[in-house]
This record gives sequence, structure tokens and C-alpha cells, in this order.
Amino acid sequence: MCNNMIALRPLVWPLEQLYRRTYWRNLPAAEICASLTGVPAAHWQFDNEPACLDLIYRNFDSWLAVQEVALFYLLLAFVALQFYSCVKLLLQVLYQKFMSKEKQI
Repeated sequence: MCNNMIALRPLVWPLEQLYRRTYWRNLPAAEICASLTGVPAAHWQFDNEPACLDLIYRNFDSWLAVQEVALFYLLLAFVALQFYSCVKLLLQVLYQKFMSKEKQI
């Protein structure tokens, strides 16, 4: 895992587990690397386990980046909708106040 993500480890760990258990069906690391690269799992299992874990973490980081962008746009849409609702309510209140003043005249 990247050095800058060590502080975020308690937050990222559940997402990493979700990624490994759902996307990769909880396969062993060597099988995941074999699927990603096309190199047999035996190569990853014995000789290159650190490289395999690094490959999985980079793939996870890419997956996580996509999720973050999706969450950003979802939150942006939510904030825009809330802003629209607030402006609409404010305009309705101002309109009602304006109309009540006109009726008094």
C-alpha cells in the first residue's frame, strides 16, 4: 500500500476487503495477479509475491479512484438539488410577502 495511505488505513481497509471479496470473489493474491497479467499463478505465488501485492494495490487504487469520482458527482448533484430547493423556497416566501403587501394597498 502507498505510504501516504497508511494514515487512512482504518478507512480504506473495509473498502479493500469489499473490493477483494466482491470484485475478485476472495481469490488468493496469486490468482488475482494471474488474472490481471496472464502470467501463471505459480509465478506470482512463490517468486514475486511482493510484486503481486503491489499490483493488486495499484489495481485497488484505480478502483477506489473511480468510486471517489462517482461519490463526488453524487454529492455534487445532492448539493445542487438542495441549493435549488432552498432558492425555490426563498422565492416562494418572497413572492408571498410581496403579494400580501400588494393586497394591503
